[in-house]
Amino acid sequence: MTNKKGFTLIEITVVLIILGVLAAIAVPNYMTSLQQGEARNAKNNLISIYGAQRNYYFTNGSYCLASCNSLANINTALSLNLTDTYFNTYTCSNTTLPYQCTATASSGTVVLDASQKLSSTNPSCTGTCPY
Repeated sequence: MTNKKGFTLIEITVVLIILGVLAAIAVPNYMTSLQQGEARNAKNNLISIYGAQRNYYFTNGSYCLASCNSLANINTALSLNLTDTYFNTYTCSNTTLPYQCTATASSGTVVLDASQKLSSTNPSCTGTCPY
């Protein structure tokens, strides 16, 4: 009688099926978590911009609008050091008074409306936002 060591094809197939099911569950949850983190980062960036805009207004008598058309320009004009790799466009405008800042990505937009108090709904997210 010989002792054969190893796994049968059935055992290997069962393990691969179990791993496939686990991956099918884990990957979408992981991607959602990443998107939620990016949206929270954009909200935090907008809240930082909100405070810096108020300081800018008290120093200069107006809000930083024309020169605040990108995250790099916002960082320079408002003396901030914000980074974001997911929300690729940050702008501030006076479409609503006193100003409105937005962070835009391909999947959604986070909007801070400075005419409202900061709250759980301001900044708000529109589009296919993950939360």
